[in-house]
Amino acid sequence: QVVDPLRADMDCLKHALDASSQQHDPCRCSNLHNVASLHKRLMDLESAYAAESKKLVEFEQQRGTVEHGLSQDMQNTWAIVNGQVTWITQSVELLQKQYVAVQERLSDLADFVQACKAEKLSARGVRMPVQLQQRQQQRQQR
Repeated sequence: QVVDPLRADMDCLKHALDASSQQHDPCRCSNLHNVASLHKRLMDLESAYAAESKKLVEFEQQRGTVEHGLSQDMQNTWAIVNGQVTWITQSVELLQKQYVAVQERLSDLADFVQACKAEKLSARGVRMPVQLQQRQQQRQQR
């Protein structure tokens, strides 16, 4: 493809030389040498182009293989990350449930302590402060 214009130029030169050779031009030998030299250079360019094209195809194939490998590695990594995120989310939910349960137990314990205090004070004949009575009633309503 790259050498096609050069090939066309070579063909034109050959035709011109063939036409001039029929006229027995004295520069004919020099022109034939130039055409042969150009022809050799063209062949060298074609060979180099073919070699570079082959290298490019091989490189593209290797790049595709590497990209596929990286893509697979990324998918595996994301699968691991997603698994860890799921595990962490489940752990957080469990901890939240346990926290709520502990809060309820603490509240029940506080209610029990208040009831014991009230009972003890009542047994001594001491009246509970109004604020303490209100808090105890609020806890009992829960």
